[in-house]
Amino acid sequence: LFRSVEQGTVVIGMTATPCRGTEGLGSIYKWMVRCPDTPELIDAGYLVKPRVFAPSAPDLKKVKTTAGEFNQKQLAQVCDQTKLTGDILQHWIKNGRGKPTIAFGVDINHCKHMAEIFAAAGVRAMAVDHTYRGDFDLVWRQLQNYELEVVFNVGIAGYGWDAPKVEVMIEARPTQSLGLWLQHCGRVLRTAAGKPHA
Repeated sequence: LFRSVEQGTVVIGMTATPCRGTEGLGSIYKWMVRCPDTPELIDAGYLVKPRVFAPSAPDLKKVKTTAGEFNQKQLAQVCDQTKLTGDILQHWIKNGRGKPTIAFGVDINHCKHMAEIFAAAGVRAMAVDHTYRGDFDLVWRQLQNYELEVVFNVGIAGYGWDAPKVEVMIEARPTQSLGLWLQHCGRVLRTAAGKPHA
């Protein structure tokens, strides 16, 4: 809550993720009212419980940090490898197939490569980022109706994206940002009829 001296206006900021990169919100707001955290929201039935699978992880030892986050170019080189993507595909077929899936990649080339590998295995998959010129609303409807099985994306579905029927998330984009990680996870924790967990 912040009171503007010039106008006497009270400004209220609301967010489910009050952590922001390397700088918090303390420079903007004076107080924070803590709301229930994720386990409390799950217990109260407002979010579904996650099940987590971690088949393999990229070797990030040589990826440098730039401005508090992994260097994107180096991260893409490490993550965009056929073995990793094949691992993701096999574990998705075993644990996620049959459920609409949102997937996060490092960059659009990484997303396109993953979509190609999934498509080669008979999965209805596509990749999008801010350069996509099609109808995003149609893409999200097709995903929720399972006409598309997996949508790989960069920076499109991370914040404010709401598709409650989407049950599975593929996180193929390692991050040092707790806020980004929580935002990505939050995309699949929303409740929907017949959705027992994420």
